[in-house]
Amino acid sequence: MKNLTKEELVETIIKLEAEIEHRQCELEKKQSEFEKQQSDYEKLQKENLRLNENFEKLRRMLFGQSSEKRRFIEDADQLSFMARILNEAEVFAKDAGKEELQEIQIPGHARKPKRTREELLASLPSIEVLLDTDEEDRTCDACGSKIRYLGKEHVRDEIEIIPQRMYMKRYFRANYVCDACHQSENEARIIKSNVPEPVIRHSLASASAIAHVMYQRYVNAMPIARQEKDWCYQGVQVSRATLGNWVLKATKEHLFPLYDRMKEELLKGAVIAADETEIQVLKEKDRLPSAKSKMWIYRSISRKVDKEDPPPIILFEYQPGRSGEYAKNYLKGFKGHLMSDAYQGYNAVPDVTHCYCWSHMRRYWHRALPKNPKGSKAKIGVAFCDKLFELERQWKELPSEQRYIKRNQYAKFFLDAYFRWVESLNALEGSNLGSAVNYALNNKAGLLGYLNDGRVEISNNWIEGNIRKFVIGRKNFIAIDTVAGAKASAVCYSLVLTAQDNGLNAYEYLKYLFQELPKRRRDKDGFILENCLPWSKTLPPECYLNSKSESDDSEQLKIPTM
Repeated sequence: MKNLTKEELVETIIKLEAEIEHRQCELEKKQSEFEKQQSDYEKLQKENLRLNENFEKLRRMLFGQSSEKRRFIEDADQLSFMARILNEAEVFAKDAGKEELQEIQIPGHARKPKRTREELLASLPSIEVLLDTDEEDRTCDACGSKIRYLGKEHVRDEIEIIPQRMYMKRYFRANYVCDACHQSENEARIIKSNVPEPVIRHSLASASAIAHVMYQRYVNAMPIARQEKDWCYQGVQVSRATLGNWVLKATKEHLFPLYDRMKEELLKGAVIAADETEIQVLKEKDRLPSAKSKMWIYRSISRKVDKEDPPPIILFEYQPGRSGEYAKNYLKGFKGHLMSDAYQGYNAVPDVTHCYCWSHMRRYWHRALPKNPKGSKAKIGVAFCDKLFELERQWKELPSEQRYIKRNQYAKFFLDAYFRWVESLNALEGSNLGSAVNYALNNKAGLLGYLNDGRVEISNNWIEGNIRKFVIGRKNFIAIDTVAGAKASAVCYSLVLTAQDNGLNAYEYLKYLFQELPKRRRDKDGFILENCLPWSKTLPPECYLNSKSESDDSEQLKIPTM
């Protein structure tokens, strides 16, 4: 290689630098293209996973098992991972006494025995029908001697139904006049008998009629239009508009004050569960008929094992939206534990401890289960949740103070292991598994909230059961015409569901309310409201499902044989 001059060397270096820069640009361009392809690949991978999950979801909806119960998933106890967790739990609790360890052992599933006919029909009044022999037939066929009564024999039971009947009840008032005053003062002094207050003034509606309309709509989910036809079949021509007005007027005058009193009692409690569901109101100011409003539900937690256990209270509230301000305004003054899903709107409620529902957490893992769940990460998540629920069932009958101790002594270990496991997962963003991981990590504080108080439940299943009864009615009447009707429906659902949770016969209770509450027009005494609360001890026996009034006592009827 010949020696280069200085100028040639500089020129060569410049050319090499230009070549290096050109190659560097090409490399960066290739790198950019690779990164773009990598990004597109990840997007396509996510899209493919999302489409597969949606397809699997639709397949399950059409052909699959909709239940989330554990028996429809492969036995979680067979997972070696969970077996290790359980062994660690035993090591963790090795210092506990043998009695303590036995208390947290989870028994195998045992089928509940079927209830007997007597248990199923215990609330029905009974009438004994004695089938007796005629007097002339009480002789022995063999010798002709007089036969002696030996005793009665039970043959069979039957359920008798007396169809409802309607009739017009006409009130007449007896009037009296004082003849002595008429003779001495030439003035007639007339004394008139007292007349009970009507439910709705200048109306044909009786307490039983309005109670029946409400019972059919809010318990049996029968729309007013169908009730109009049913009344027509029985020969009573009352329009659906009239039936609807009976409900609106009776609710506004008599049930709203009782609802407000129930709300006062609800806010005094230590734990309130909350949720909301959609409702469509056709005639809302400045809103389209197709707009979706919300029915908010709040309820107390009544465990029936604590000395100062609050009564079951279930209250519905209509609102045009889902803003957290509605919950904030409704729960104003409440300071305790608020059970809910992880909807961020509830964060607007001040001075409360948020406790999130573990059934919602489990549902995320359940949605992430693949077609063959064996060995999947989602199945481990379901198994963790099932273990926490099993522990809760073990401690169901314990007072709240003891349940608080058990949770922090044993359940906390599983919770710590659960969140360590979730943090170790590397799930694809946007997938069902990724959604479950994000839900767990983003709501960790709320999911751990139930450890703070034994009165708090691990899930919101109670209130979801109450919502389900409303949803059944909503499917039948589809939409509510006016805002006033939506508010009245909220109050009526509150009364009938609270009554049922307190062991009352909803129809008899509503009829009693419309017999007693109209008395407040003359007597403003607050004791009338107190005595009409669903948990009042002064309610008559016929309002209760499992109580029999004196008129329901068994009686013997002698029916001659044909």
